[in-house]
Amino acid sequence: MGSVDAIEPGDRVGFWSPSARRIGHIGVVETKTRNGFVTIEGNVKSGVNAGVHRLSRGRGEIHAASNWSY
Repeated sequence: MGSVDAIEPGDRVGFWSPSARRIGHIGVVETKTRNGFVTIEGNVKSGVNAGVHRLSRGRGEIHAASNWSY
């Protein structure tokens, strides 16, 4: 099992959905911050605010991460 400290820019991160009881959303880490990460995520809002957004996420919001490399 990895640590949130091992998450690096470029890693994919998953956010838990309690209602679905599974990971319900993912994003890509752009940068690390003092308290978490800046992520790039799509479809996080609806209507005129829909699209791709840069969001600040706390360390506790991350449920899972992967660093796929090819």
